Amino acid sequence: MKMRQDEDKNSILPPVDSILADLEISPATIKYIQPRSKRSQYRAIVNWLTRYQPDSDASNLAKVQGLLETFYHLCNLRQWEQAAKILFTRLNTPNQDPLHIQLSYWGYYTQQIALYMQILDKLSPQKNAIFLNSLGSVYSDLGDYDRALHCHQKNLKVGKELQDQFLLTSALTGIGEIYHILGNYHEAIQYQQLCLKISRKINNIVSEARSLNGLGNTFNSLGLYHEAIQYHQKSLTLFQEIGDRYSEGSTLSYIATVYHSLGEVRKAIAYHQKHLQIARQLGHRKGLTNALGGLGNCYTSLANYSQAIACHEEQLAIAKNIGYRQGEVNALISLGINCMRLDRYPEALNNLEQSLQIFRLLGHREGEAHSLHKIAELYQKLDNRKLAIEDCDRALAIATELDIPLAEECRKLKIELEAQSCN
Repeated sequence: MKMRQDEDKNSILPPVDSILADLEISPATIKYIQPRSKRSQYRAIVNWLTRYQPDSDASNLAKVQGLLETFYHLCNLRQWEQAAKILFTRLNTPNQDPLHIQLSYWGYYTQQIALYMQILDKLSPQKNAIFLNSLGSVYSDLGDYDRALHCHQKNLKVGKELQDQFLLTSALTGIGEIYHILGNYHEAIQYQQLCLKISRKINNIVSEARSLNGLGNTFNSLGLYHEAIQYHQKSLTLFQEIGDRYSEGSTLSYIATVYHSLGEVRKAIAYHQKHLQIARQLGHRKGLTNALGGLGNCYTSLANYSQAIACHEEQLAIAKNIGYRQGEVNALISLGINCMRLDRYPEALNNLEQSLQIFRLLGHREGEAHSLHKIAELYQKLDNRKLAIEDCDRALAIATELDIPLAEECRKLKIELEAQSCN
């Protein structure tokens, strides 16, 4: 353990004295604590908070290691309320988010899950619900949608039992997001609209903005682009008003995606670049992968395939590093598309088949359909019309079931393939 020499004015941690005071721990009285095993735990807490000093170039995880070790020692003491205070400790970051939320922005999902598993069901229903909601969000980022949905549905039940409107909005937002990812768009809209209604009723601006973004994403998937833009613009205004930079960046990316769908590629690039700048400033690694992916998709539309590949390779590396499965699979399908445009067919097929496998593993039906459609296009280029038609039919069946714009692209491709087969 490197010793703390003095209080670092640039530290992301609050002053040690304030942390100890909040925990009601006095270093001077520790020597009187009995039994010895209990005294050792408290002494370790004080040492981690007062003596530990990370290197100047330490990772973000190392910078908060003292807090994390304190949390685990408090759990060993079964001091659950004090342990929760550590997770709720607000850091000196741009948003001043609590420790447990900031870990997700940095991409430390494994560590975040471990914290929640220690403390879940040890607190009041309200506090427990906060951590359960965040756990659901982590599982969603990791592509474990069944567990994510279970967390949010459990919270929804608790929110209804306690008649807690804030809990209800958190749960509804999470469920709507999962249903959107899984392609259940009409169910997603029901949850998102209900969440929006409750959020406005109780003046929960954060939840209102998230509901608007959720509706925007769902309408974008359904090809209702102008409605999607309106929802996202309203959300952007709210996040900017409350100074939530992380969510502002994500919303910029959503707007960019819709403009790309509308064919306004240059405008989309401008929004993605704004998001990229914010994500780099904040060290938001999930946001970084999404911004890079969006930029790469725009460069593909401009036929700048080499630059697109560079973006997606960086996106893939970061996504794999933090375990962000959605970012990983998006990068793979995009790499497959760009390699195909450059006639690098073996690489293209490898990337597309990997994306298909992951989409199926995640239960992501829309993604599965897009991968199948691109694989069908690749087989068309390779003059393997039999396999092309088979994969096109599979993509068409899913896209038709989901009622998404991809269905029309699949029909056009099938007509082309059937015409070529007749020649």
